[in-house]
Amino acid sequence: MHLLCFPQHLGIRRRKRRDDEEQQTETALELSPLIQTDKRDNAVLIEQVNEEEKEKKEALVVQVKEEEEEGDKESSISIKNNQRDKTGSLAKESPLDRAIIMQWHDDNRKFVSTRACKEVEKLINSQNLVVVTGNSGSGKSAIIQHIALCYRSQGWTVKPVYKVKEITDSYSSVDVLQSRILFVFNDPIGIESFDEIAYNSWKKHDERLKACLKNNKMLLSSRKYILLDYRVRGMLKNKSCILDLSDDKHKLNNGEKETILMSYSSNSGLLKDDIDGILMTEEYFPLLCKLYFSDKNNQTIGPRFFKEPFNVCQEQIRHFRKKCKDSYCALVLLVLCNNQLCVEDILEKDCLKEKFKLALKLCEMKKSTAPHTIGDALKTLEGFFVKKIEDTYHFYHDFVMEVTTYVFGTDYPRETIQYSDIGFLRRRVNFKSSNDNRKEEVDIFTIYLNDKYVSDLVERLFNDVFGDRLLDVVLNPCMKNEKGVLSI
Repeated sequence: MHLLCFPQHLGIRRRKRRDDEEQQTETALELSPLIQTDKRDNAVLIEQVNEEEKEKKEALVVQVKEEEEEGDKESSISIKNNQRDKTGSLAKESPLDRAIIMQWHDDNRKFVSTRACKEVEKLINSQNLVVVTGNSGSGKSAIIQHIALCYRSQGWTVKPVYKVKEITDSYSSVDVLQSRILFVFNDPIGIESFDEIAYNSWKKHDERLKACLKNNKMLLSSRKYILLDYRVRGMLKNKSCILDLSDDKHKLNNGEKETILMSYSSNSGLLKDDIDGILMTEEYFPLLCKLYFSDKNNQTIGPRFFKEPFNVCQEQIRHFRKKCKDSYCALVLLVLCNNQLCVEDILEKDCLKEKFKLALKLCEMKKSTAPHTIGDALKTLEGFFVKKIEDTYHFYHDFVMEVTTYVFGTDYPRETIQYSDIGFLRRRVNFKSSNDNRKEEVDIFTIYLNDKYVSDLVERLFNDVFGDRLLDVVLNPCMKNEKGVLSI
């Protein structure tokens, strides 16, 4: 079920038409001295202005007519996108941006607009920054991506970003008076946990961000516990721009849950008792609905899939290890490649060749296994474990990535230490202190190493001191752990 944004679209188009007319008046005034100087130039310039005005009006008439005739949202967005190609407003979108946005369109097909989504829409319409927070899998990214698609259909340039510097760089590269950019930024200061390096970068660009937001807008998503970190200050603490999906006012009610469930399962034949049990799910609900119906094998698991998602996902990965080594090897390689894997690059880049050989060895597969075998396995995992953007595979969702890396880290702790990205080691690997009895605070996704791996981790950290990721070494929590300190 989709809620279309046509009333908002029409209002924004009317304002755009008035802005265009005012801009044309200003242009004519600026040309006045030239008109007085040379009548021939005057005629040429007036003819150009009139021609541009005529083209804009004709384009606007075509746009409105097509939108009125087209009732389907996806078709409407496609029509408006084609028109914006002619006016150049899509010129600011890179091919990668467009590929990402097409992935958003696919994800948006079964999107259900909730009370929280409508509130976010109101906020971003009236201000330039909105932060959507909540628990993992609660629909944060889905909401801001849905709203971004609505804005894109209204003529805004939508820019997905992954580092704060991308925002300031994009802002510097365009005319600040002409730009209408909506930045979409998931997890700006950490994905699994508070990322001090990312937050320091945010603070460094704070003033430029404020300047950027005078003419543009930004939608952010972040896990709630990350924003609650005592080190977070400034814009990210401004309650007027934060909406929490987990609070009583905005969390999913049973009616919304059932609508989301039915958008995927209208013909699934779920029993009423099963539905009632599923609707009791609090964590990951929108994500689990999508994953549950993406694979018929998941549906044989029944309500347990919703009650124990971590255990179910972990069991499926371990099943691959025993019964489907191609799929398991594909996931292992994606972990080793830090969640970015282009199969075509495996034989072209030495670092990927090494990781590919290691993955084959760990998964007990033949050395002669071709990369396309792993590519075929990744295709079978699309829609649940992985997604493909252009020619690069990524984990389908942070939750799936966290479970997979946890399984890999516990199965292969030494290889995890040796080959994982140094940033992953900082975020997800630790020693458990001998006097740590706070079981309620232990993160289920953290990989806790046995004492016999202390020297391996210390050696890896020592070697990386001389690389270009010094901060990841210095901020590694193991450097503060008693076992790590004693080993050094």
